[in-house]
Amino acid sequence: MGMKCVGILAACLYALVILTGPGTAASGTPGRGDETNLNKRLLLKKVNQIRTAGCTCGRTRMPAVQPLTWNQLLAAAATRHSKDMLKNDFFDHSSADGTTLGTRVTRIGYIWSAVAENIAYGQRDEQEVFDSWRKSEGHCKNMMNARFREMGAGRAEKYWTQDFGTRR
Repeated sequence: MGMKCVGILAACLYALVILTGPGTAASGTPGRGDETNLNKRLLLKKVNQIRTAGCTCGRTRMPAVQPLTWNQLLAAAATRHSKDMLKNDFFDHSSADGTTLGTRVTRIGYIWSAVAENIAYGQRDEQEVFDSWRKSEGHCKNMMNARFREMGAGRAEKYWTQDFGTRR
């Protein structure tokens, strides 16, 4: 096999690994040794239920908006951020090295026109973290923002990250 074929094969395998990301368990609870386990279907379903019905965020009534679709690149960026917070023992929207959300998602290959992020710490499962974000006006408004078309999320133990985006 020529060097060109080896390079193409390596690029395809890299893309496959990036695009498939971590697996999920049916229960949505972390398995032993798998700190990034997330029930993406449940979290996306919960977000889309409030988006399509409309809801009140704090004192602001948010109208119904279109549902989001899952984006694996946003999920990969969110998972990496959760792992970074766990590894470096911090809780912030900027990475340990000061990298912003926009830079993180761009580096992973998501070409965006709008992005936002919710983070959380301490919740046991998807329902609990969703309820937490739903009760917080700013987090709720991110989930209800009509500008966003896609969502990805990730966790590392009790660190949660939810990234929203719209592609250019």
